[in-house]
Amino acid sequence: MLIFPRGLTYFAPADRLGRKVADLVMTPGAARDRLSLGVYRAVEPGNPLGLLQQALELTPAAEAIEKKIRVEGIKTGRIASLDLPRQIDEALALAIISAEEAAFLKDYDAKVMKPDQRR
Repeated sequence: MLIFPRGLTYFAPADRLGRKVADLVMTPGAARDRLSLGVYRAVEPGNPLGLLQQALELTPAAEAIEKKIRVEGIKTGRIASLDLPRQIDEALALAIISAEEAAFLKDYDAKVMKPDQRR
C-alpha cells in the first residue's frame, strides 16, 4: 500500500515498441550515430564494438536473404531444418538462394554467432 497506493501501475513496453527500438539500433542513421558517438568502432581484432558495427552494417543484406529462405522455403515446407546453417544448405540445394548469397549468409552468421571467429 505504501509503494503503490493505487495498485500496480507499471506496464512493460509492447513488443511493437521493442521492435521499433531494435530497428533504430540496427539501421544506419542518426539514432545509431548518436548512441555510438565517441565510441571507437574500427574493425580490428580485439575491438568488440568495431566487430559489432561491422555485423550491424551487414544486417540489412542478411535479413533480405533470410526472408527469402523463410518465405520460399520454411513457410512452404520445403526446408525442414531448424538451425540457420542447415537452412542455408537446404536453400542452396533447392536453388532458393545463390551460392554467393549462401556464402555471405554463412559468413554473417559466423560473425554474429561465433565472436572468436570474427578476428
